[in-house]
Amino acid sequence: MSTQITLTVSFSKKTKDDADDSGNSEFGGGSVNLQQGKWGEKVGRVTTLDLVKALDAQLFDGDKPDIDCGMNDAESFSCPVYAYPTPSNLAFRISITNGDITGPVYQEITVRETIGIALEESVSLSYAVGVVLNIEWASDQLWDAEGNPTSPPFLNYANGEITVDKLVYGDAIITYKSTRLAYTATVSVIKDAIENVFSSSVYAVWDGGVSIVTLDPPPNAEENYLDDVNCTGGSTLILNDDDDDDPERPPRAPSGGEKVINLNYCEDFGRG
Repeated sequence: MSTQITLTVSFSKKTKDDADDSGNSEFGGGSVNLQQGKWGEKVGRVTTLDLVKALDAQLFDGDKPDIDCGMNDAESFSCPVYAYPTPSNLAFRISITNGDITGPVYQEITVRETIGIALEESVSLSYAVGVVLNIEWASDQLWDAEGNPTSPPFLNYANGEITVDKLVYGDAIITYKSTRLAYTATVSVIKDAIENVFSSSVYAVWDGGVSIVTLDPPPNAEENYLDDVNCTGGSTLILNDDDDDDPERPPRAPSGGEKVINLNYCEDFGRG
């Protein structure tokens, strides 16, 4: 299953054993799907210009490059956490085990979700649906229970589920409006911890239910803290070029663009 989300930001009874692998459970007539925002591709990455600044800092005591290591300082980081309640007006309380959490900001999102259907009459969607914008099969060619090609059956949406009037194998695509609540979690180091020094979880509690998500710190954040590396300043730069394996060769920027170079996350330039 794949999901593509476009954001428009506006401010504004089961048992616990039924929890899924993400720690989400739904009982008491509702559910809250908690998700941590992903660390961006720019975290722990630099451009050619950053490389020049880094060399200047090493050789001529110039200014260090501003590289995003994902840390507020050596001992804390912040990340977005999203709550997707079902129904969308479900009342719940959110908290964090280590750190602070602020918000929410209400966001209207457009979700384009691909649903795999395997001889099922109905399949649930990932988020609460406000308005269905489009629903279609991903392909005109589907298969029946015997593996024979068959025509696509009619697709329908009702009560958070995609339904079909014929059992088939295939993928359906539904585009719909939904809402979520965006929070900002700030996690501080647990100084007396031997490992998992940034351990923290966010949980939502509602009438009869609980949902939990364990937060992942930025890449190498724990290693850098234990090795006494200040991760806010930068990193060792490693040139990666598919056309030339020589690490000593200067990077070549493509025409009209700036070359992006991988780096080992915060190992040298961040040392305080």
